[in-house]
Amino acid sequence: MKCKRCHSYAINHHCHGRDGSGEDLCDVCYWRNIAEKHDNNSFQGQLLEARKRIIELENEVNVKHTHHAIGKLKNELNRSNDRIKMLIAAGDMMEPFATQQTAELWAKAKENK
Repeated sequence: MKCKRCHSYAINHHCHGRDGSGEDLCDVCYWRNIAEKHDNNSFQGQLLEARKRIIELENEVNVKHTHHAIGKLKNELNRSNDRIKMLIAAGDMMEPFATQQTAELWAKAKENK
């Protein structure tokens, strides 16, 4: 038997505190159905609304944190790229004085910049 709401086969009438009603609903949809029946003025309804709001706020914080972290990483990447360019330029100035091995390393660094 499949759930009439989500088509899941996870229907366990005897488990998870079910009372035997909602025979055509899976366990998740059974409890979701009960939660949706509570009106927003009831204590349970207010708890559900408060929990929904907490989840929304947590998601907003995660998004803001992610944007901040991405910006910070971009700045670090730009600084690293600038440092690489500066080192390559310094290597170019030192090239006449460089050993063969150092010259080869600078040439490879320039190719990979």
